[in-house]
Amino acid sequence: MKQLIFIVLLLLVACSTQTEQITIGGLHTLSGNLVDVLGGSAHGIHMAIEDFERETGIAVRAIDEDDKSCTDKTNAANKLINFDKVDAIVGTTCSSMTLSVAPMTEAAKILLVTGVSTSAAISEAGDYIFRTIPSDATKSVKVAEEIIANGYSRVGFLYANGNDAIVDGIQGVKEHLPSTYVVADEPVTDDEADFRTSLLKVMNKKPDVLVISFSDSRQFGLVMKQYDELGLAKLPTYVPIETIENDLVLEVGGKSVEGLLYPYFKEPEGAAYESFRARYKAKYGVDVPAYAAEAYDAAMITLKALAQSSSGEDAREQMFVIGNNYPGVSGTITFDETGDVHKPLVMKTIKNGAFVHA
Repeated sequence: MKQLIFIVLLLLVACSTQTEQITIGGLHTLSGNLVDVLGGSAHGIHMAIEDFERETGIAVRAIDEDDKSCTDKTNAANKLINFDKVDAIVGTTCSSMTLSVAPMTEAAKILLVTGVSTSAAISEAGDYIFRTIPSDATKSVKVAEEIIANGYSRVGFLYANGNDAIVDGIQGVKEHLPSTYVVADEPVTDDEADFRTSLLKVMNKKPDVLVISFSDSRQFGLVMKQYDELGLAKLPTYVPIETIENDLVLEVGGKSVEGLLYPYFKEPEGAAYESFRARYKAKYGVDVPAYAAEAYDAAMITLKALAQSSSGEDAREQMFVIGNNYPGVSGTITFDETGDVHKPLVMKTIKNGAFVHA
């Protein structure tokens, strides 16, 4: 009889676990000029939620908020934390968003997990922040190394100054070059569309190589198209940010963007990624865009951590346990002590209208 009662209790516990609900908040780019660049993040997160619910039987309540292309930095987060009482926030996109929201999630002791934000400053922004995408610091080092290895010594910088990831990435390149190498530094606004004056200012300093960086992929196409229209001698041009790999760059820039050089994460391999890729294309009608795989992993690891936790502190500890050699669709994930991951980089370029290995 006692054995029967024990079995019944076990079944009751199992059933209660299956009906458990996790509530996560999503801060997604759902409108504005950055949707084409960052929209894949929300799709990846929702695919992870579907897979998690099917695999575990645990219900997930996902509350999505629109950051309006990273312009609503705290209102939506405040609602998610203080009104909706979410267990975690997954999906902040722009680094400026993540850095603005971080003090709020830290105070509430809930996870803030991103598959998009790359600013080096995020590494020191809090104890509850994790990301499945490497810091810009690694890409900046790679660009600086390429410049030095190829014998360039006069570098001109042209970049948007309203996004932390862009500014940090540019600063990182400078820090890893001899100070005498920087001959021109020309910041522009995030919505700049006419780069002619800025290009002439940079070129008047007689650089032998350029470094450009923007969060809006259209700007890469515009600046290179205007570069050609001015009839300027074409210089080797490096890009230390992954937003370059977007079809909008090709649509706007055409042949003018051919030859741009940039570090990019080594493409994921294996059955898990190929399955994700096929399912993504079947669901959304396009190939996997930037950030979608990283966002999927961010959501899946977070959900698994929350499922095994009773508090924010527990969830944080579980992130390190689960995120230790985790076989994600974006590659193997191991969080370091700051919640960062490290993945190999390769140099890529644009050739014949395609993004290929350099």
